[in-house]
Amino acid sequence: AAGREELDYVNKYLAGCTSVEDQAAGFAMKGVALYYLQELDSAFVYLERAHQLSNDLPTKIFALNGLEGVATQMRRYQAAWNAEMWKRQYQEELDALSNESEITRIRLQHNDEIQEQRYKSRISRIILYSILLLIVVIALSVIISIQRDHKREKFYIKKSDERVKKQ
Repeated sequence: AAGREELDYVNKYLAGCTSVEDQAAGFAMKGVALYYLQELDSAFVYLERAHQLSNDLPTKIFALNGLEGVATQMRRYQAAWNAEMWKRQYQEELDALSNESEITRIRLQHNDEIQEQRYKSRISRIILYSILLLIVVIALSVIISIQRDHKREKFYIKKSDERVKKQ
């Protein structure tokens, strides 16, 4: 009874499919449901169609897993062996794709870290230049005030000398 409910669910899913990929996934699920109901000939047909229609590696592998089991029960050992070989090939392709995506993820993370380091070094340089500029401004103001004090001192000494001479 549970197998029939699953089959009804899959048939409803298939009725709503609009893309070939969704249909292939539905065929794979229907093939597995038929396999559990021991309707092996129909299961074989649906799983084979799912494998042929799909371009999605996980869907192909799922269909081939079921196909291998169905073919073995039907004593179609060549078909079971072919399913196993296809499954291995697709699994290798899937592993290679996941390795590529992992490598890409690591590269992107590395690039992000490099950008972050560059940003931090720019900020550090800006802070350093700001501090140096502040030091120069303070030094100039000190020098200017010292020169002004020297000029005042000379002026007052000159005035006091003039007063002394007048007296």
